[in-house]
Amino acid sequence: MRECGFAVDDEEGHEGVRCIGAPIRDVSGEVVAAVGISAPISRLPREAFKKMGIWVTETADAIGQQLGHT
Repeated sequence: MRECGFAVDDEEGHEGVRCIGAPIRDVSGEVVAAVGISAPISRLPREAFKKMGIWVTETADAIGQQLGHT
């Protein structure tokens, strides 16, 4: 999923939990923060990774725009 702009943690950190995260970039393009979601696997099925990943990256991009990233 990294090629889509987000990362997935599929129960790697905690059993029964999935996470999706995306970087927030500043005016220089440097990663300065991240935004993400976490949910129990019952509420975040693998089939939803792409859809939720798009939402997370859109949110990260909107925050980055506020920091001057284009």
